[in-house]
Amino acid sequence: MKLNYLMIIALILFFSGCAAKKELQKDNSRLEAELSIKQNENIMLTYEIEKLSKEIEKLKESLKEVNLKYENATRTADYYFQKGCNSLNDKDYKTAYKYFHLILDQYPNSNLINTTKEKLKQLENISNENIKALQNKIQNLGLKEKISIIRHAKRDDFFSFSDSIKLDNNYQAYVAKHEEEKHVSIKEDKMQSCYFIETTRNTLQNTWPGVGLKFEIYIVKPYAHKKYFRLRTEYQSSDWLFYEKVIIRGSNDVQIEVATKYPDKKTDSRSSGVTEWSDNYISSDLEKKILKISESDNVSVRYVGNYVSEITLNEEQRLAFKEIVQHFIKK
Repeated sequence: MKLNYLMIIALILFFSGCAAKKELQKDNSRLEAELSIKQNENIMLTYEIEKLSKEIEKLKESLKEVNLKYENATRTADYYFQKGCNSLNDKDYKTAYKYFHLILDQYPNSNLINTTKEKLKQLENISNENIKALQNKIQNLGLKEKISIIRHAKRDDFFSFSDSIKLDNNYQAYVAKHEEEKHVSIKEDKMQSCYFIETTRNTLQNTWPGVGLKFEIYIVKPYAHKKYFRLRTEYQSSDWLFYEKVIIRGSNDVQIEVATKYPDKKTDSRSSGVTEWSDNYISSDLEKKILKISESDNVSVRYVGNYVSEITLNEEQRLAFKEIVQHFIKK
């Protein structure tokens, strides 16, 4: 009897717990639903706040533009002249130059035009002095140093419109020359009383595995005689080519032929393969054709002997050729 009583109590407690658990689950579901609604409301509110913030920023920008237009419309030549004079007194020449030119452009009938032109003349003189000082500073320097100093001067110093254009042109010319000459090496040989002007680029082209062809124009400049071109060629492979001449042809149909025979031509044989190379003088009557060929978009070189091998100069070889020729023309 006592056991039955205990079982009844246990059942009552079990079912009561189940009912309580169901109620708790209902409460949790309800709270989760309410939380989800609140989160969605917060997301929408955040979106609306961001949207309003952007609109406010747009309105601020519009207001600035309106105020600026109003100020510009109500300002007079006297206002800008005073601003220009203040900047000139503070040695802020760039700003002064801008204000005085603004008067010439927007107030051509102002009674301040002549005075403004006098101020601009004063600034032109300052610009001229800055140009002279800059030229004296860089005249004995290398290209790299010139480029660096001009770059800083353009940023920090004052130059008039016309002087700025001249300075920019000089700067671009120095940059182009530096780019061209950074791949050109000039070495003096006192024993031979001359200079050797050579490329530092890679002039060997691998046409296929185990085969390489070199093409390299360089300049010899004797102390007391006229400079001239020489040509280095080379063939690397596992088999002999026995080339005795090279034919150089531009896509502009200009062509020359250079003999590559002993004693200028050399050969070597090792376990790694064979090498043929030649270093040849290019006669002065071929110089004009060399210059023309260097101007062409593509250059083909044919190595002719018992067998024939041919390449079209790759980018490095083509640039090396062109840079050396340009150096020959300018120097």
